[in-house]
Amino acid sequence: MNTTPFDSIAVQIMEHGFSLRGKPDKKYSHCHAFVKVCRVMYLRMHVVAEGMWDRHQQLTLQAKDQTISPASIPLTPQDMLDEASAGVEAKISFLGFIEELNRFGRVFLGEYKVSLPKYTRVRFYRNKVIEHWDDYDEYLLSNTGYTYTLGKLIVPFHGGALVTDQTTGAAYQDVVAEFGKFGIAVPALNMSLGFAGYSEQVFLLLEQIDPQLGRKIPDSLVNALFKYSFPVPIQDLDEYVDELVGWIEGVWTTP
Repeated sequence: MNTTPFDSIAVQIMEHGFSLRGKPDKKYSHCHAFVKVCRVMYLRMHVVAEGMWDRHQQLTLQAKDQTISPASIPLTPQDMLDEASAGVEAKISFLGFIEELNRFGRVFLGEYKVSLPKYTRVRFYRNKVIEHWDDYDEYLLSNTGYTYTLGKLIVPFHGGALVTDQTTGAAYQDVVAEFGKFGIAVPALNMSLGFAGYSEQVFLLLEQIDPQLGRKIPDSLVNALFKYSFPVPIQDLDEYVDELVGWIEGVWTTP
């Protein structure tokens, strides 16, 4: 696959660059650089996802041939190694995209006073999971995974205590207690596939403490969330990419 949702706006920006004939234009430079990076990151994430889709379809066909469940098909050591590598690739490509969103988001906010979609959530997640991951490595080195739907990009997540039944209750109570310090009641949490509903709920609770998701969020609450399950800022990459393309076009066409 060589086409992406960013292609049309990328061509528009590139054509404008030809018309500049060497004249300096900072917004052009920033938008051009950003859309090129977004395009490359999208292709990278798509390649990883496509491999997952193909693998799933192969297992499904194999299971039909053998009249068994895909989960019961024995894996060779090489199969297991390939599966693990695919998961790492999915996480690396997602985290790389988050890093670029944070980097360019800071530029657009500083230079043009416009905020990327979900920028404060992206920045919060990046600062904890990427920049200062060693502060939380006791959580991040285990219980991480990913979820995907055939035909859609992969979103990694940190499962935390949610995937270890014996500690789920205590970890949940720690989260409830931390939010309770701010007079915030934690509602029944949506634990549907992919934790999309859960992540949205948790970010809405965090934004009650600090809409900018900055230093008002205490470390004790961050640790409790890592212990239970840390929210992801983008729950549907395909939807987010479409929103981001529209955002870039809006910024690009605004004088």
